[in-house]
Amino acid sequence: MKINPDKCVACGNCTYVCPVGAIYIDPNIRRATINRDACVECYTCFNGLSQEHLNPTFVRALRRVFQALRLRFDPEPDVCPTAAFEPDELVWPRTVRRAFSDPRVPHESTGVHGRGTEEVKTNDISGRVGLGEVGFTIEFGRPGVGVWFRDLQTMCSALAQAGVTFEKRNPVTSLMSDVATGTIREDIMDEKVLSAIIEIKVPVERAEEIIRLVWKVEKQIDTVVALGVGAHSNTLHRFGSAQSFADDYIVFAMCARGKNDRDAVPKLRKFLEMAVPFSPVNLGDAIHGGALRPSREMNPLAHWNRDRNLDFQAVIDGLDQLTTAAAVFDNQVAAEDFVKAVKEADLGLSINISTSIDGAEQCCFAAGIPRHSVGYSLGFEGKTEKLPNADVLLLSTMCGHGMVSQSLAQKMIDWVKEGRRTPEQAAGYLTRFCSCGVFNPARAARVLKQAARGMLSK
Repeated sequence: MKINPDKCVACGNCTYVCPVGAIYIDPNIRRATINRDACVECYTCFNGLSQEHLNPTFVRALRRVFQALRLRFDPEPDVCPTAAFEPDELVWPRTVRRAFSDPRVPHESTGVHGRGTEEVKTNDISGRVGLGEVGFTIEFGRPGVGVWFRDLQTMCSALAQAGVTFEKRNPVTSLMSDVATGTIREDIMDEKVLSAIIEIKVPVERAEEIIRLVWKVEKQIDTVVALGVGAHSNTLHRFGSAQSFADDYIVFAMCARGKNDRDAVPKLRKFLEMAVPFSPVNLGDAIHGGALRPSREMNPLAHWNRDRNLDFQAVIDGLDQLTTAAAVFDNQVAAEDFVKAVKEADLGLSINISTSIDGAEQCCFAAGIPRHSVGYSLGFEGKTEKLPNADVLLLSTMCGHGMVSQSLAQKMIDWVKEGRRTPEQAAGYLTRFCSCGVFNPARAARVLKQAARGMLSK
């Protein structure tokens, strides 16, 4: 990614939205600048910011006048006023950065968007993890830290020495020059990505051994590590206590490639259409995002009258290829009733419910569904000192692919505290950056209100 210096007006909005903090205002040229070494090519700045197309000269002159008069214009914080971001032409090995960091781009090795793997969200169809086996998803770098492939190599080598089975349909595995030793290609060791997932499985009796091995090796790695046991979804590592998920229920639908993907697109649309009568707080798919999206041609007058209506029909109409569809609810009754309806419709898709363990079990029980697979998050380990405070984590981890930056989440907490935006308005800004459509604006508004009052972390 690059920023056109002829267009940039150094408004500073983009410095808050970068998930890894790679954008800064260069005081010498007074322009926003990207640290190419830190940039992971996630395209959050380009895809997440709404774009105005104002004349840069006019905007700079207006900013100088306001500065001289000590006046502050309070524009929308998720807008690039001059559309200054321009995608760069990427070549190998830098293309690896975008493949692992931009969830809208499919991995060449698997054809899957997101982090390039279905994980075991379709385990009922694919049978990746069978009876007597335990699957592990070891995710590095999320939220907001990133990971170098040289750190992935450290973990892969240790796991290979332990004799684990690496999942073949995984992009990290596809980049190994020797799967038996867990050796990753040498030419990508100095590439950094937003996050990457290693998938392995072992006999159930080895589960504790592998957990202890991961805990040991993660101390040698300069990033944060999130360990999932049994299964994984892009909402598995949502941060919070069980009680904090009382208003957070995500129901996914997806197909297993090569198994039940024939005519799956209309079935996925039907899934989304069925959700609307149950009053979801968000709908989305993992390619186009949720029901509140950034604008590529934003009218400047929108600063005073921003449209914050959820456009469910746009989500349904826009789903045009195989992906993960999601419906987000802020109460258990609505989630249970929707799951019942999905069961009766028998769409032939894999359905995942993401919330607290108790909440998911109650939804299944209410719908008369025996659970097939279950996933547990063991939380964040490794260099946890790189993570922000709990208030910010509650917000930033609500995007399943880490597109909601920690800096923007903190900024929204501060703005609500200062009375510059309502909790609902601030939640709307965060929602637009979630590329997978699983952000919960209702839960976010509650968290923002409580955080601004100091009712959460101390």
